[in-house]
Amino acid sequence: MYQLFYMPARASLAPHIVLQELQLPYELKLVDFSEGGQSDPEFLAINPNGRVPALVWDGFPMYESAAITMYLADKQQDPRLAPDLQDKNRPLYYQWMSYLSTTIQETLNQWFHPDEFIVDEGPHAEFRKYAEQRLEKMWRVAHETLSGSEYLLGEKFSACDAYMFMLLCWQYELPFTPEKWPVIDSYFWKIRRRPSVVRTLEAEGVPEWWSDKL
Repeated sequence: MYQLFYMPARASLAPHIVLQELQLPYELKLVDFSEGGQSDPEFLAINPNGRVPALVWDGFPMYESAAITMYLADKQQDPRLAPDLQDKNRPLYYQWMSYLSTTIQETLNQWFHPDEFIVDEGPHAEFRKYAEQRLEKMWRVAHETLSGSEYLLGEKFSACDAYMFMLLCWQYELPFTPEKWPVIDSYFWKIRRRPSVVRTLEAEGVPEWWSDKL
C-alpha cells in the first residue's frame, strides 16, 4: 500500500487525484505545516526538503509532485493515464508535465511566496505583478490547446489534466483568474466534477478558503 504525505490543496493534490483515478490502495499521511510537521525529523528523513508531497511504498520514499504523478500514472494499463512509450502523444505528455511543473508551477510559487525570492518586502508587489503577467501568457498557451481538444493530450483524461487541475485551483486564488478564458473555466469545472476529483477533495477535507469556489 502506498503512503501519500500531503497537505490539503498543496502540491500533493495531483498525485492524490491519480491514486483515486486508478483506485490504487493508499493511506493518507497529513503533514500539518501549522504544527511544524514539515520540520519533523521523521518526515525530513522521507523528504529532506520538508515539502509535500512524498510517497512511500515498500519502505522506499520519493518526492517531487511531477515525479510521483508520472510514476503512478505508469503503474496501470487500464485505465491508462499516460500514453504508451510508442504512442505519438508520449513526447507531448513529457512536454506538458514539464511545462506545468517547471514553468507554470514555478511562476505560481513566485506569486504566492515572493519572500523566497526577494528578502526585502518592498519589491514584493511588483514581483507579483510581473508573475501575473507571465502567467497570463502561459494560460493563453493552455487556452489555445484546449480550444482544439477535450483535454491536454486530446480526447482522453490523463495525468497531465490532474496536474493542470491542481495548478488551476491555485490560480483561482490570484486577482487574475482563468474565468477570463471560458474554455479553461469550462475545462476546470469538467475535471472538478470527475468522481475521482470529488473523492480526493473530500478525503483531504477541502480548506474553507476553497468553499466558495469549488
